[in-house]
Amino acid sequence: MKSSSDPVQSATVDEVPLVRPLTAGADASGISAWALPDFDVPEAPSEVLSEPLDPHAEELARARQVAEQAGFAAGHAQGEKAGFAAGHAEGLAAALAEQTHIQQRFQGWLQSLTQPLADLDAEVSLQMARLAAQMARAIIYRELTIEPEHLDVVARTAIEALPVAVRAVTLVCHPDDADALQAAVDQDTIQSQHAQTVTVRRDATVTPGGLMVESNTVGVESLVDASLEARWAALCLRVLDEQVAGPADPIETEMNEAAE
Repeated sequence: MKSSSDPVQSATVDEVPLVRPLTAGADASGISAWALPDFDVPEAPSEVLSEPLDPHAEELARARQVAEQAGFAAGHAQGEKAGFAAGHAEGLAAALAEQTHIQQRFQGWLQSLTQPLADLDAEVSLQMARLAAQMARAIIYRELTIEPEHLDVVARTAIEALPVAVRAVTLVCHPDDADALQAAVDQDTIQSQHAQTVTVRRDATVTPGGLMVESNTVGVESLVDASLEARWAALCLRVLDEQVAGPADPIETEMNEAAE
């Protein structure tokens, strides 16, 4: 056994703490024994004391909530109104555009319908004028055909148009008018100071109601066209200022269609 005077051993002994048991008689003031905690029993939570709320903060929070709700409602109403106005303007513009398109289509239809009517009015007016002329010539032709005695007036007028030197004339007429014209010559209703001798000659190429006056005087050659065609042409030129087919000419097909 080593002696305690060994410096190494004494240093080792000095490093070991000294543990002394507590006794009842020992001075235990301020000193208590540590006990091992019981981990099986949960610790009761410590009671946290809540701080009292500020009544002004509650009023501010409530006022903020009311303001937020009012702002949301106002923004929603304003947005809804703006959206309605924008949608209304857009819908109105679309409706006006569609209305303009439909109006243009109707105007095109009306123009396509009225233009033929305007052309038809002009054509009808022209056809009516022509039809009136055709009816007039038909009436004249009928009158002169049924009553050929009117030829004596025509013959006398034609004879008076001859030169004064003419003393003998020949009346060339249609065979159907020859008898009536010869009767007028026999009754001296045709002779005038221009012609002392009048003879009648039949010619089928002359239209009924008309005649030709030829001079038989030697050295004086004269011809008066008193045919129905010539007199009709002169009348139309004087009244209508245009040339119209004579009474004996066939009525044109377009005239028949206009009459129907």
